[in-house]
Amino acid sequence: MTLSLRLELLLGLSLILSFFSWGRRVLFPFQIFTTWVHECCHAVVALLLGGDAISITISPDGSGLTHYKIPPGKFRQAMIASAGYLGSSAGGCLILTLAVSAEKPSQYWSTHSMVIALCSLIGLSLLFWIRNAFGFFSALLLGGALATLNYSPMNQYAREVLLFLSIQTALNALFDIRTLFDLGSSKKNTSDAHVMQKLFYLPHWFWAISWLSISLLLMFWTVRRIT
Repeated sequence: MTLSLRLELLLGLSLILSFFSWGRRVLFPFQIFTTWVHECCHAVVALLLGGDAISITISPDGSGLTHYKIPPGKFRQAMIASAGYLGSSAGGCLILTLAVSAEKPSQYWSTHSMVIALCSLIGLSLLFWIRNAFGFFSALLLGGALATLNYSPMNQYAREVLLFLSIQTALNALFDIRTLFDLGSSKKNTSDAHVMQKLFYLPHWFWAISWLSISLLLMFWTVRRIT
C-alpha cells in the first residue's frame, strides 16, 4: 500500500469517527494528546523567552491551561499566545514527517526511538509541569499506551499508530482553532486569540484566521514534501 493511500485511509477514518458521538469518545485520548502538545508549547516558549512555566492543567472536557511568568513585553506575550495552536499543528506535522522517514533504512531514528522520545517528553512534563489529577493520570496513561508500541506484538502497529496520532494532532489543532470563532462572553474571552486581541486591538477572529491559514499551509507543505 502506498503512503498516499495509507494517509488517505487514516484521514478518512479520522473524519468518519469525528461525525459520531461514540467515535469522538474513541478519539478522546488523541484530543488529550493534542491538548498536552498545545500546553507544552506554551510552556516551552515561555522558558525560551526568559520566563518561567509554573504549571499545566488538563481538564476532562479536553481543554487546558498553562500558568507562566514572563518579563513584560507584548512580543513575549504574543509569541506564547501563538505557540499553542501553531505548535500543536507543527507537532502533528513533525510526528508525521518522522514516522514516514523512519521507514527509510538510512535514517538514524526509528519508530522505536520516536516512541521513547514521546514517552520521555511526557515524563518530563509530568515531573515539572502537570499539576492537576486528571491531567497527571491522563498523561501517564498516554505515556503508558505509547510505551506498549515498543513491545511485541504491538510493535508491528507502531508506524500506523504514529501516523494516525500525527493526523489526529494536526486535525485537532485545526478543530481547536475553529472553535475560537464561536467564543463569546460565555467563555469569558480567555482564549489565546483574545489575548492577541487585547495586545494588538485586532479582533480575535483575525488571529484565529491567521493561525488557521498558517496551520493549513504547514500541513499542505508537509504532505507534499513526504509524498
